[in-house]
Amino acid sequence: MKYSLVFVILSLLFSFMGCKKDAEIQPKQYPYVITKSVTDIDSSGATFEAEILDYGQEEITDFGFIWSDTKTNYQYSLFNKGSLDNFKVRISADLEQGITYSCRAYIKTIRNLVLGNKVIFLSLGSESIMIGDFNPKEGFDGTLIKLTGKYFSQISANNKVFVNHIPAEVIFSTGDSIAFITPPMGYVGEADISIQVGSKDVTSNIKFKILGPQIDSISLLSGNSGESVTIEGKNLIQNGANIAVYFDSNSAEIVSYSETQLEIIVPPPTNSLLSDISVTIKLVNGLKTTSYKDRFLIEKSWESKQATPFDWSWAYKAFTFNEKGYILELNTKELYEYSPISNQWNSVPSSLFPGDRNEGSLYIITAEQLFKVSGYDYTGQSLSELWVFDFNDKSWNKKNDIPFKFYNAIFFNLNNQLYIVTDEGQVWKCNLENGQYIRLNDFPDNFKYAFASSFVSNGKAFVVTYGLTWQYNEQNDSWIEKSTNPFSKQNYCVHAIGFALNNTGYVLHSGEKLYKYDIINNKWILTSMYPGPSGYDSYKTIFIIGDKAYIAATSSSYIGCAPLMYSYQE
Repeated sequence: MKYSLVFVILSLLFSFMGCKKDAEIQPKQYPYVITKSVTDIDSSGATFEAEILDYGQEEITDFGFIWSDTKTNYQYSLFNKGSLDNFKVRISADLEQGITYSCRAYIKTIRNLVLGNKVIFLSLGSESIMIGDFNPKEGFDGTLIKLTGKYFSQISANNKVFVNHIPAEVIFSTGDSIAFITPPMGYVGEADISIQVGSKDVTSNIKFKILGPQIDSISLLSGNSGESVTIEGKNLIQNGANIAVYFDSNSAEIVSYSETQLEIIVPPPTNSLLSDISVTIKLVNGLKTTSYKDRFLIEKSWESKQATPFDWSWAYKAFTFNEKGYILELNTKELYEYSPISNQWNSVPSSLFPGDRNEGSLYIITAEQLFKVSGYDYTGQSLSELWVFDFNDKSWNKKNDIPFKFYNAIFFNLNNQLYIVTDEGQVWKCNLENGQYIRLNDFPDNFKYAFASSFVSNGKAFVVTYGLTWQYNEQNDSWIEKSTNPFSKQNYCVHAIGFALNNTGYVLHSGEKLYKYDIINNKWILTSMYPGPSGYDSYKTIFIIGDKAYIAATSSSYIGCAPLMYSYQE
């Protein structure tokens, strides 16, 4: 409701005052009020008083006093605290010593706001603020606290609250109560609560207990990067949305969290991939940190191995047979064999490939034979060739052509059946030995000049391409889109490559970051970093022996740097 403002001019009022005052003032719709002199001015406050000369004919909805120091206006309502017949109040707050104030009475009706005359006075101060009690007595950053006391300011902005000298956010306040939110801080323990109103301040005799994260135990004290570790404790996440766990300076991925438990992934160390490293586990929640009492040993996952005997910038493909690794050298067409026992590469006698040089072939082991499937020639023309190498008699034989071609392809074995997926999305169920081929429904992605990898986990076949992970439904001959992934072709980096190890899939992204697939949570997890060069032509190939993956570089981006090989083990 909008009010009309009526000013009562004291000089006119006083000229009519006398024994016939009531008879001489004509009744009005609105009331008349005069502000009397301020009395009882001392260091505890001042007394304001007013008199109503005419109540008027409108309903009165509020009355009280307004005073000002020219910068701030204060208002005190008597509507539910006093009587119009005793228009008087003792003000014990919001008065600073030595400041000149103006005071005037006011009355509100349903239609008008009536202001009395101004009275000027010099303040000698007001009561010291007092803190009575507050609740709760303990909490976290961001806890709402309700505090009671006396002589707080009527103006909420004038009530300053501090927790350990750090300003808190005041939500609302009255002259005897304040609600505020505890500020974020790094401190944990007993804290002071203080209030400042103008030049006055007071600190509560009762302390507020600030709670912080506490680590009670961890599930492992040693392990490889990429392993899951469970942290048990108290108040792990209540101090804000910023939750992080560090192994020294390396940030760990948080898989799940609650107030009492965090599941995290051990991060790869950035300064030591080829040796064990002892680190401190630190939890950060908001601005608060806590560290576990015992150090954690990140065990090395990588070992240096004998470098490959060739250094050409080609995308070689390695394979495993009888606990040894193999690479068909593309230029000399010799088959090279790696023994993990001797840690040596040697050419296989009488293994020279008799066909033309080509790239992109699949190397598939069945029984005692190696099948070299398709590929493309030096002009980029896709082939339909099928060759077989017998490890017993060290001989190559050309088989009948396959009914499809590809520039790039992947394969997987599921329930004793071989599946080949081509770069253009063709899917074939193959029996290479008998020359039987059945075309299935197409794969829903194209990866001719891109990346694709396959693996089998828990009896399910998966194919991963840039950005997407797919699962094959054998019963329905269909593909199910699973999780997205962070893989993409990076500038000045080689394509990603993938492999299967320990019942899951791995991807070496851009030649430097190693991820593994978490089938339970349907996500890719950074498990380690590659310890060697990872530039734009640092081509690598991978073979598996036992529980180790051997990542062999066949070229290096660094001049004078040999194409090293490393074994990886969880």
